[in-house]
Amino acid sequence: MSPRRRSFLGGAAAAMLVPLVRPIHAADSPLLIRINLPGPRSLPFLPLELIPLLGIDRDFGATFSLRYFTSGVLAFEDMMAGNAPFSGHGFFILSGMRKKGQVGGGHRLNSR
Repeated sequence: MSPRRRSFLGGAAAAMLVPLVRPIHAADSPLLIRINLPGPRSLPFLPLELIPLLGIDRDFGATFSLRYFTSGVLAFEDMMAGNAPFSGHGFFILSGMRKKGQVGGGHRLNSR
């Protein structure tokens, strides 16, 4: 990848993250953000676990609520049930969820 293209993609990624970094000025109650994670202390999700420990969420007027599950599949299923808006899991669980009929539904992204 050329350095020019790499710098363009880096700038585009940074521009998309600006709204997430801007502090939230909440009136009375902080914004509650629920995230389902496999773990606790799962190394790929360590940055998410550090956010409430370091108080970064409170600095932006939000409260992280981390819910731990024994596997990424259970975290994903609980998110699909509507109990949390976000879930941490690996892409490898999607094949298992597709076998169960919970994702995919026979839709193709590139259908013509």
